Amino acid sequence: GIFFLSHALFIGDSRTVGLCEYGALKGDACFLAKESINVYNVMDKELRFTDLEEDSWDRTVEDTLDEKQYGKVYVNLGVNELGIGTTYMYYEKYRELLEVIREYQPGAIIYIQGIMHVSERLSSSDSCRNNVVISQRNAAISTLANGHDIFYIDMNPYVCDENGDLIEDLSGDGIHLKASAYENWDRSLLENSVVIGKGRE
Repeated sequence: GIFFLSHALFIGDSRTVGLCEYGALKGDACFLAKESINVYNVMDKELRFTDLEEDSWDRTVEDTLDEKQYGKVYVNLGVNELGIGTTYMYYEKYRELLEVIREYQPGAIIYIQGIMHVSERLSSSDSCRNNVVISQRNAAISTLANGHDIFYIDMNPYVCDENGDLIEDLSGDGIHLKASAYENWDRSLLENSVVIGKGRE
């Protein structure tokens, strides 16, 4: 497969649902994602799990992490909680989630995916869902990376203009990528995933 690794698991919200449906990693990675999920409720809900055969069913994060070991676990959460709590509360919940992942997946490399920015039109008209807040939250969660087995990946340079706004043409609603734009996200993952040592690929 495209990812030459013992398999990856992607955990996230509707944007990760899109990555599962339209990205190039389908069949090469497992996905656990659900619309409107956020860092505060991700552990309490059943998400949609899609396996390498592209079969899908509902299950919890805990059951998924407990069932098998993954080489890499990618987390992408943050757009649905922009109006909830402070940056610090978001950071704390994110840290707790990473601790749970680490507990169940001691050998996995964990990737924190920065929150994708929104379009300028949306950012300038919404006091909660804007790129200033997103940048603050990304700065906070990026500090959870240790450069050893937890890494931070930012896809924003692949989908944003020089002002850091999501390019309008890549999105229909200013929040989600169009199907054809997921190749930008795929590229950010391929170019920024770290391969460590032989036994870890």
